[in-house]
Amino acid sequence: MNCEGELRRFYGRTDLEDEYERRWGYSNPVAASYWAMRDALVSAAIKSRFGENVQQLRALEVGSGLGHELSKLLRIGFRAENLIGLDLIQARVERARLNYPELAFHVADAKNLPFANESFDVVMQFTCVMHAATPEIRQRICREMTRVLKPEGMIIWWDLAPVKWRTLLLKRLLLTLRGSLSSIPNACKETLKELASPLRRRQSLSEPNSRNVLLTDVHEVEQLFDGLNSKATRAGVHFDVWQSLWGSIPSVARLTWRKGWFSAHCFATAQKFKTGRSRLQIYPTA
Repeated sequence: MNCEGELRRFYGRTDLEDEYERRWGYSNPVAASYWAMRDALVSAAIKSRFGENVQQLRALEVGSGLGHELSKLLRIGFRAENLIGLDLIQARVERARLNYPELAFHVADAKNLPFANESFDVVMQFTCVMHAATPEIRQRICREMTRVLKPEGMIIWWDLAPVKWRTLLLKRLLLTLRGSLSSIPNACKETLKELASPLRRRQSLSEPNSRNVLLTDVHEVEQLFDGLNSKATRAGVHFDVWQSLWGSIPSVARLTWRKGWFSAHCFATAQKFKTGRSRLQIYPTA
């Protein structure tokens, strides 16, 4: 299967119909509140490493999509002329340029970044590496991210991880409670089927195009960058769980997000030192 072709077809359809933006975009208040929690992690990570003086820093986002994540760096002091986004899909790059004309967006392949070594202070990816067709391609992308990172620079990572059984069970329970109690046994049965089948576990993800994603668990994130002395953690909460809790108990939804108890994501930052070695740091979610 041509994964790149499938990716282009998928986003071509969802972008044309605005399905992606309706479900995941910032016009959706449930999604916007979810991303605000992640934005706080990213901001805290950057400020912890660089402080408040970020005006001279150059940042690259790999897989920048419609440009939303890259644009958020403007809020914490980055200059527009220092922000660059790359995406494989021409139509998404064109739309990002319309959304944020002050930023630079280009078509490029993450496996072969068109920049010299040590060009950026910050290199980011948000659910981009999950589209790698194989673990080898995933490793190549991460090597490229490391290559273009300056000494003492920082990689910011947010991507999908396998769904744990407790998350599947809670998700199914919350969805069932919207209906009748008589449906709970069937919900438990369906959850067991999902746990037994890797394909069904992937399909249970709320992320789009979940049939074709490459999930990266915590221990794998620790191995993706050469020379790591690393730790990694789950962050956030499965979006279906968030959606169920946010409408009725927002405080519990926020607490669950911060704790990462029912997460389907990893959040990490990798810092490159002058020696050429890197250390993966995790910013706690609580």
